[in-house]
Amino acid sequence: MTNGFISLVEAAAAPLAGVGGKAAALGRLLSSGFDVPDGFVVTPNAQLREEDLRRQLDRLGGGRFAVRSSGATEDAPESSLAGRYTSILDVDADSVAARISEVRAAARLAHEESMPVIVQVMIDPVCAGVAFTADPVTGATGATIVTATRGLPDRLLSGLVAGDEWRISGSGAKQIRRSEGVLSRRLARRVAMKAREVADRFDSPQDVEWAWDGHHLWLVQARPITGLPDEVSWDPPSPGIYQRSLRFGEWIPEPVTPLFESWLLTTMERRLHRRLNELIGQVAPEPHHVIVNGWYYYSLNWLPVPGVAFSRNFVNILRRVRKDWRMAAPMFPQTVRYGYQRCEDDWRANILPRFRDSVAHAGKRVEFLTPAGLVELVDELAVEAGDYFGSIATVA
Repeated sequence: MTNGFISLVEAAAAPLAGVGGKAAALGRLLSSGFDVPDGFVVTPNAQLREEDLRRQLDRLGGGRFAVRSSGATEDAPESSLAGRYTSILDVDADSVAARISEVRAAARLAHEESMPVIVQVMIDPVCAGVAFTADPVTGATGATIVTATRGLPDRLLSGLVAGDEWRISGSGAKQIRRSEGVLSRRLARRVAMKAREVADRFDSPQDVEWAWDGHHLWLVQARPITGLPDEVSWDPPSPGIYQRSLRFGEWIPEPVTPLFESWLLTTMERRLHRRLNELIGQVAPEPHHVIVNGWYYYSLNWLPVPGVAFSRNFVNILRRVRKDWRMAAPMFPQTVRYGYQRCEDDWRANILPRFRDSVAHAGKRVEFLTPAGLVELVDELAVEAGDYFGSIATVA
């Protein structure tokens, strides 16, 4: 430390109040061997003597600079506070002192605090962007999302442009969006690999800002991803094949509640499969469905695939067709015209009136029932609804 100036590499071990969270994070990156533009920190109460500042700038080799805030809680594991404070890019050496004062003044005005300020060598990037080492939407830690825009990243970070985007997962790379045409598959992989190294070093998913100058990949910031949702799995809880929009799935546009799924849906589905068994001898093994992250998926494990379920169904269906082929005819597109009228007549004459009567009768009883009576009523209606749904599915 010299007269209130601390080099970035020294900031890794310096008191946080003197260097701020952003500088400490950059210092840790430098100390760990990552390529970070060199720079120094101006401590909150340092006097900006021209000769001292010039000496620090000369040590960086002159040129142009980035003057950046470094609040005490910036880039901290518990709250990254990205974008909260002021940073100014592409500053010439003669203007650095004024820009430091500007960042300090903005911090005092908005937050009533003294502010460490970082001065770094300015990178002139071909493209720049952000890499998330976990999917910020799904929480999946097996994917790295890399975005980029042409030149400096400020348009991307401010939301003015969406930028190019790649999703890197294991050895796979998928382009999600191409609006700038600057992020190739090769560069996206390289950025993702470097970002994952940062995440491994800090032992947490990271939001990494990077810049590519055409020859060199630079890291200009790294902070923990805060507010990351819990990672979810879309693997079914039972082995097999499942379809989202079949049977009851066609009628369920939203995630289901546990009570609806375990009580009403399960009861109605069993009644549906009882009807299918009566019509054509189809026997579907349970579970008839699975719930994955709240969403309903219908089981297709009765389909013609090798196994006991299909063999048993084939025998049952063959027996039913031989016994009453008109009953089974509506179940198959090739023969539907021979049997649909029978199903429609049954629906109009029996199933529809019975269902309407059950609902009307329940409406008259519901206010006078005990809790146990309400449970019985729901059971009765669930059975009726399952029969009614099975009939609608058949007729339709």
